[in-house]
Amino acid sequence: MSGVNRWRNPEDDLPPDFEDNRDVHYDALRQPQDPHASYGRFELDMGSHLDLVAAVAALPSPRTSPEAESARSAAASSARSAS
Repeated sequence: MSGVNRWRNPEDDLPPDFEDNRDVHYDALRQPQDPHASYGRFELDMGSHLDLVAAVAALPSPRTSPEAESARSAAASSARSAS
């Protein structure tokens, strides 16, 4: 049946020795045991990516910037006068 695993109990998927060897399992997954450390790293990554997106969004579009329009007009003028 489709979707039957959606409501599984995640505790059933843990190894039987999980509580006794929690540190070994977290190390194998390369994850910190402290949830705040994991969230802090995610927040830092997300913040730097959002800063990058904001910086790129602030750049003028080459199709709409005044410099591009001036260059396009100058090129068109040169082409007309050369012919």
